[in-house]
Parts: sequence; structure tokens; C-alpha cells
Amino acid sequence: MFVNLLVSDVQEESKNPATTFRLHEAYPNPFNPSTMVTFDLPHESHVKITVYDILGREVQTLLNGLQLGGTHLITFDPSRLRSGIYFCRADAGTWSDVKKLVYIR
Repeated sequence: MFVNLLVSDVQEESKNPATTFRLHEAYPNPFNPSTMVTFDLPHESHVKITVYDILGREVQTLLNGLQLGGTHLITFDPSRLRSGIYFCRADAGTWSDVKKLVYIR
């Protein structure tokens, strides 16, 4: 099942590059109505951030493009999804990480 979701914003938080790649825990989590996904890039990289359901099905790509080094923030609004557990995966070059998201309606 594919659901169109609204990603309201991608913001660059800092002009100072981070020293390592990092996907932070979403905040708030558990969440309703939205959560913020923050990630750090030590240098300019192509970044893809995808949300999957508990069965591993892709439900939304939040970001897929070139990002400058630094700290970035994405506000994720899953209002068309059911309550449940989801996974947010970030990929940049050979680096990847996954964080659990809990959506409560």
C-alpha cells in the first residue's frame, strides 16, 4: 500500500559541518500529529530518507537529493497513516542508519 504523505519542510540547522554521519532519534517519539527527523552530514552528500511500515513496505520517501554538510531537520506529518510502528532509514553514500518511529492517532 502506498500512501501520499506531506513533508512540510527540510531545514538546514547549522552551517558548521558535523564530524560524522548521524540520524538522530525522532522527536517527539511516540508522536501525534507530526515528528521531526534530524540528521548530521560531515560534508555535502546525496541523502535519501525513507519511511517503512512494520512489514518493510516503503510508505514514503521524505528526502532524496543533494544536501550540504551540517545538521538538517525534516518535519514528518503521517496524518494519512494508521497508528503503529514505522522505521525511518537514512542513506548517504556507504552510510545508513535506521530509527524506529511510533505513531499514535
